[in-house]
Amino acid sequence: MKQVNTVIKDKLAHALRAVITDTEEILKATVDHTGEKSQGIRAKAAESLKAAKESVEELEHDVLESTKYAAKVTNQYVHKNPWQAIGIAAGAGIFMGWLLSRK
Repeated sequence: MKQVNTVIKDKLAHALRAVITDTEEILKATVDHTGEKSQGIRAKAAESLKAAKESVEELEHDVLESTKYAAKVTNQYVHKNPWQAIGIAAGAGIFMGWLLSRK
């Protein structure tokens, strides 16, 4: 379940980065537009952009921490159960070989 959350967070961070990039381009493209309404829209967009950047940074931090935790737990498991880990790896290798050879 934790891995699924990591994948979801990673996809969300990617989507937010795309929104941030698009918003930055829009802000750059509308710099020449003057007027109170345009300035208000740009200010609101800039605030939203800042909040989105902070969210992406937080998500990236969470994903990094989750990945570190998973690596630590896996390392501990392998050290406590080396033969089981070897068996699992061998089984996974055989299964992958079987899948790839089914052409």
